[in-house]
Amino acid sequence: MFKKCYLLPAIFLIICSVFFLLNKDAYLLIPPVVAIGLSFVTRNVLFSIFMGMFSGALLSVGSLSFKGVAVALLRVADHYMIEAIADTNHAGLVLFTMTIGGLVALLTQSGGLKKLLEKMLVFAQDAARTQLLMMLTGMLIFFDDYANTIIVGNLYRALSDKYLISREKFSFIIDATAAPVASLSVVSTWIAYELGLIATAVEKLGIEDNAYALFIQSLPHRYYAIFLLVFIFLTIVMKREWGVMLKAQKRAYQTGMVNRPGSNPMMAKDVAAWEENMKTNGTAMIGFFPILVLLVVVILGFWVQGRQALLGNGTLGEDTTILDIFGAADPVIVLTWGALISTIVAMVMTIYKKVFKFDECFDVWIDGVKSMVLPVVILVFAWGLSAVMDELQSGQVLGRMISQIVSVQMLPALIFLMSFLMAFATGTSWGTMAILFPLSLPLAHALLIAQGMPQDVFSANISACIGSILTGAIFGDHISPISDTTIMSSIWGGIDHMDHVQSQLPYALFVGTLSVLIGYVPAGFGVSPWITLPLGVVVMYVALKIKGEPFQVQEEV
Repeated sequence: MFKKCYLLPAIFLIICSVFFLLNKDAYLLIPPVVAIGLSFVTRNVLFSIFMGMFSGALLSVGSLSFKGVAVALLRVADHYMIEAIADTNHAGLVLFTMTIGGLVALLTQSGGLKKLLEKMLVFAQDAARTQLLMMLTGMLIFFDDYANTIIVGNLYRALSDKYLISREKFSFIIDATAAPVASLSVVSTWIAYELGLIATAVEKLGIEDNAYALFIQSLPHRYYAIFLLVFIFLTIVMKREWGVMLKAQKRAYQTGMVNRPGSNPMMAKDVAAWEENMKTNGTAMIGFFPILVLLVVVILGFWVQGRQALLGNGTLGEDTTILDIFGAADPVIVLTWGALISTIVAMVMTIYKKVFKFDECFDVWIDGVKSMVLPVVILVFAWGLSAVMDELQSGQVLGRMISQIVSVQMLPALIFLMSFLMAFATGTSWGTMAILFPLSLPLAHALLIAQGMPQDVFSANISACIGSILTGAIFGDHISPISDTTIMSSIWGGIDHMDHVQSQLPYALFVGTLSVLIGYVPAGFGVSPWITLPLGVVVMYVALKIKGEPFQVQEEV
C-alpha cells in the first residue's frame, strides 16, 4: 500500500516530470529530485544527499562515459565537499556544533542535567505543561533559530522523556519554534538579511515605502509562521493529535518508547552511554549555569559583534538602532563564542566541584565531540548539495518555470507556493529568499502597476508578497529532509531524521494549505489579515476537534 508519507515527494516528482516535458532546463532539477526522493524511499539521508550531489556532478561534467562518471565522482569530493567545508560560516557552524556536543556530554555525565530536571518538575508537572514550557522557552529564544534548537533540545530532552512525550512531538516543537519565531522577531539574526533583500528590491523598483516599513507591514502576512505557532499551542492544550504524530504519541504513552523501535536516533547511543556512566555528585547549578552563560554570551555577543561590524564599515552612528546592531552581527561567530565560553564554564565547575578530574573532564568533552561526527557529515553533505544546485542554478530554473503561471489576485498565493517548492527542493530558506526577492517583487510590481491599483491596495499586496516569500521558504525548509535546520532539529531532538521529517509533514502541510486558502488567496483580493488570522485559528480548532483524536498523557512517572 502506498504510504501517505510518500505523497509529497510523489507530487513533487510529478510536478518536476511535467516541467521536464515542457521546459528544456528542467533537467537541472534532477539533483534535488534524486536527493529528496531517495530520502523518503531509503530513509538513508546520507546516501540520498550523496546521490543528489553525484547526479549534479554528472550534469556539470556532461558525460555518462566511464571517464565522465569518474570525474563526477572525484568532483563531489574535490569541489563540492571542499567548497562546503571551506565556507567560513559552514566551518564555524561545524566548530560550534561539535563544541556544543562536548558541552552536552559534560552536563549529562556530570549528572547536572538530571539534577536540573528534578528542580524543573516543580513547574512542569505533566506532559501538557512540559510542552507549553518548551514552547514558551522556544519563543523566548527569539534571536536565532540555531541557538533555539540547541538550548530547547538540550534543556528539555530528559524532561520530555520523563513524561513520555514522543521524540516526534518533541522535535516538532523544537523545529516549529525556531525559524518561525526568529523570522517574526524584530530583533534576530534574520532581520538584517530580510531587510537587506527587501531594501535592494524596493530600491530597484522605486517603491516609496522604505524597507523597514514594508517589513513591519508584512508581519501580519506571515501566515504560515503565525498559524504554525498557534497550531502547536492548540495541539497541546486540546491534547489531540492526528496522523503519524498521533501514532507516535500513543506509542510513547502505551509502551514507554519515546523513539520508534528500529529507528536510528542521532546522538541516542552516545547519550545512553553517558547516562550509564553518570556521576552522582553533580548539582543542578552545573546543569543550569553553563546554559545560562550560553544564552547571555550569545545575546551580548550579538551586541558586541554587531557594533564591531558597523564600526568596521563606517555605519555606526547616533541614529543606529538595536535592530541595526543585532542585524549586522555574524550569528555563527557569536554562537561559537557562546559555545566556547559555556564549555569552559562547565569544565571549571565540574573540576571545582570535584565531579571530574582534570584529564577526565577533557575525555568526557571529547566523547561529546565524537557524538557529533555523523550529524556534521550530514550537514556537510547538505551544504555540498546546495553548492551543486547553486552551480546549476536549479532554484532560478524552478522559479522561472512557476512564475509563468501568473494572476495578479493569486500572486501572493503563487509566490508562497513557489517559495515553498524552492526551499523544499534546495533545503535552504535563506537561499530561496535571495532568489525569489529579485524574481518575484518586480513581477508583482509590474502586474499591480498594470492593473492601476490604488496606493493602499498596492502597498498591502506588496506586503503580502513579501510575507509569502519569507514564510513560504520556512514552510519548504521545514519538511525538506536536506534542510540544515531540519537536520539540526533532529540532532538536538535526539530522533531519527526521517522520523522527524515524516511526523511533522502532515502538520506542516495542513498549516501550509491553510496559509494559502485562508491567508494568501484572500490577501490577493485585498482581505485584511486581521480578518483571516482569527478565521484561521477557528479552522485549526475545528480541524483538531473533528480530525484529531484525544490520547492519555502521562501525569506522573
